[in-house]
Formats: sequence, structure tokens, C-alpha cells
Amino acid sequence: MYEFKINFEGLPKTCWACYAKNENYSWDSSVLNENMLEIGIMNAKQHTITINGRDHFFSGNTPVLYCNAGVDGSSASAEPGVTVNDITVSVQFPKLFIDRTELTLMDFSDSSSLILPKFLDDCSEEFIAEMKYLLNSYISANTINTAESRMACLSDFFQILAKIDKHVRNRFFRKDEKSYYYYVKKINSIINENYTKKISQQEIAKELGISSSYLSSMYKQATGLTFSQYLLQTRMNRAMELMATSDMTTAQLAAAVGFEAESHFRRRFKKYTGINVREYRYIQNEMTLYHPKPTRKPAKTEDEE
Repeated sequence: MYEFKINFEGLPKTCWACYAKNENYSWDSSVLNENMLEIGIMNAKQHTITINGRDHFFSGNTPVLYCNAGVDGSSASAEPGVTVNDITVSVQFPKLFIDRTELTLMDFSDSSSLILPKFLDDCSEEFIAEMKYLLNSYISANTINTAESRMACLSDFFQILAKIDKHVRNRFFRKDEKSYYYYVKKINSIINENYTKKISQQEIAKELGISSSYLSSMYKQATGLTFSQYLLQTRMNRAMELMATSDMTTAQLAAAVGFEAESHFRRRFKKYTGINVREYRYIQNEMTLYHPKPTRKPAKTEDEE
């Protein structure tokens, strides 16, 4: 999926709300401006959605829910003769804030923004039926120019946003679907239990039954870190804990956190912390009561000279 986060200010104003049937279907995001948000359900025997230059093909009349926000260079099309059925609602906010950066695990745990997908093509029939009902309700209310109908449109639209956001988050955290969250927890658990040994991304991927390349891209998207970065972070944090609470030698420290060679540990420690092991120990000596604090003779006064 291509998820993005949004926040907005003010109440939305309808740009269009309609049903469409087209046999020469073509759409691109240039029809939107930076404050517009479009949500709809597309149905066709075969059509294509292009996002970030990558084509996504759909066939078999599978309903696809899509969300477009601002101009982002995405497009959709179908071959001539293919009938495309579309239910769509587009609104404009006074201000719409769109964050298209790659989402992490923390983003899915944070409720301060709404998370919407560029498209969803494997939704349950119940979810699609619920979305169709709300979209149809919005379109119907929008044909009547009364205060009550405008309130009904607002209610329907905010329900649509809330339900899509909830669906995307639940899908991310659902363990029985082997979601990112499931794998991240498993990977972190394996690292935390085995960082003292020689472990590799390939070995963990094999243990989890996924490819090494999938583990790499999934873990980076979910956490913002690579597998190697988290492993090193775990080892360095443990090494610093041991330096603050024990008198282990550097060679013993290196072995305790999974380094076969003391020299390798020293190099990685300096690159990670910016200081070498000896300097870090000195800082710890001054900061903790575990070690005696170094003393320095006071400077001579003029009278003593």
C-alpha cells in the first residue's frame, strides 16, 4: 500500500459527488489542487493505477477503494471498451496538510493524524458495502441544498475518513495476516535474545519464512531503521550499560555483546557514539557513584606564587 497522513483545518466544501460510468476512462491528479481530497470506489474488468511511476493492474471486477489528496502525479486509466464504474466524492478544505513521507510503526500508533491509503484492493465485502453506503448517502444528501443535507454530508464524510483510517491501522497491526507489526515484534525479540551471538538478516528471514529482501524493506518502512542498525543499536546500548555497572575489560565487553574481535568492537563503538571506549569510561567515572570521581589539584593563587 501507499499510505499517507493528513491533517486539515476548517470544514470541507463539496467539489463533486457523483456516480460515473465511462468506457474511455482516464484520470490524473492534476484535476485536484493542494487542498482537495477525493475518495471513491472504482469497479472495472481491468484498469491501471499509476503511483510514483509504478503501474498497478487490476482485473476481475475487484472493487478498489482509492484516496487522492492534492496533486501528486498519480493517474488511472482503462483500455478502450472497458466499462469503469466509479462512485466518488471530492471535497476541498480551507487548509489540508499532507505528509507523503514513508510511514513507520510509530505513525500507525499515533492518532494525531489520519492515515489514508492510495488504494485498497483486497477489502472485505462488508467494508466495501459500508463505504458504498456512506458514499451513496453523501451523494444523495448533496443533491438537496439545505442546512440539514449539508450536515448529513459532513457526517457521512467524517465517518468515511474515520472508518478508512481505522481499517488501515487494523490491517497494519493484525497478527493473523502476518502484518508488519507482527514481523517487527518477532525480529526485535530474536535480536534482543540473540545479540550476543553471530546472527544475520538472512537467518532470521529464513526462520520467519520470508525473503531477506522483504524483511529489509518491511523493517525499514515500519521502524525507520535497517536490520543492521537496530542490531548495532541493541549491542551498543548493552555495552554502555555494562560499562556503567561493571569493571569488565574491553575484550570482555566485546564478547558480551556479540563481537568476535575487540578491535572491531572499538571501531564500531567510536563510530556509533563519537568517542572511544576510554573516553566513554572516563565520562562514566565522573557521572556515576560506582566509580570514584577524579580529582584535580586547585590552581595556585597569586599569594602562593
